[in-house]
Amino acid sequence: LESQQVGRMLFDCSSYVPAIEINTIFASTKLTESNPDALRRFLKGWFDSVAYMKAHRAPEFYASLLNNQPMGFYSSATLIKDAQRHGLHFKPVCVTRSNWNCTIEADDSIRLGLRVVRGLSHATGLQLITARATAPFKSLEEFKCRVRLSKEEARTLAEIGALNCFGEHRRAAMWEVEAERHENLFNPQ
Repeated sequence: LESQQVGRMLFDCSSYVPAIEINTIFASTKLTESNPDALRRFLKGWFDSVAYMKAHRAPEFYASLLNNQPMGFYSSATLIKDAQRHGLHFKPVCVTRSNWNCTIEADDSIRLGLRVVRGLSHATGLQLITARATAPFKSLEEFKCRVRLSKEEARTLAEIGALNCFGEHRRAAMWEVEAERHENLFNPQ
């Protein structure tokens, strides 16, 4: 694996090479047997690349880490707080704007993705994104009709503010989510 390939992997915010994969690369190539100093030089280059990304390409760095959670050592909240200490801004999850993965907005802020919502399944997230791609949601009622969420998933989205785009505030969305959805018998969709 050449350093240019590692650099490309680091800059792609949808992929992350975990440390276990680095060990696998070196075990399979037996590079450390023929050159014991190779691992040290590689890891120094790896950590230099990570430090460069964190300092100079912070939005891509943090978006890639968040998109690869759970990693086992830092929670999403810890990563977000660290990023905020380094001057990054985050935009909340929104059912009309968020993708499954965290994305980088035009102003270099990070839009949190649906993947960070605890309790929202991947299948439901993809269903939501597919329904939104056909036509934008005009109201919370239309959203509830087009995206079949469980009661718990709908409550969670309302509680975290992902439905604020449909109402004045989070409380209004929470009340509307709790209201029973009535099918229109005369105008089925």
